[in-house]
Amino acid sequence: LDIKAAFLQSDNMQRKLYLKPPSDIKKKGIIWLVKKPVYGLRDAAFNWYKSLKSELLSVGCKESILDPALFCFYNKDDLIGMLVSHVDDFLFAGNERFITEVIEKLTEKYSISSQNGTTFDYVGISL
Repeated sequence: LDIKAAFLQSDNMQRKLYLKPPSDIKKKGIIWLVKKPVYGLRDAAFNWYKSLKSELLSVGCKESILDPALFCFYNKDDLIGMLVSHVDDFLFAGNERFITEVIEKLTEKYSISSQNGTTFDYVGISL
């Protein structure tokens, strides 16, 4: 599962950042207030992670104590799904309930650029 323009889909920035518009569309006396973390900002990836983590926790996932990029989904004490993230790329496995309650919720909230169900590349490795 790959999220399209993930940083722009994260929560609004918590700091004020102003930007001069590009010269070809610049208007005298106008500067832009950046609302979303864009690629290249020092806090963009972390802001995306916080947004993703909040969403996964809200649908019932638990963050792993071993790796903050790994989220587990349980039915009582039984593990029924797992999702690992690398920035905007997700690798997941689980039963039908996990797909319905977690993965479908993510695809409703975020714009997806691709989702593969067979052999695919994940962080440069063919799986």
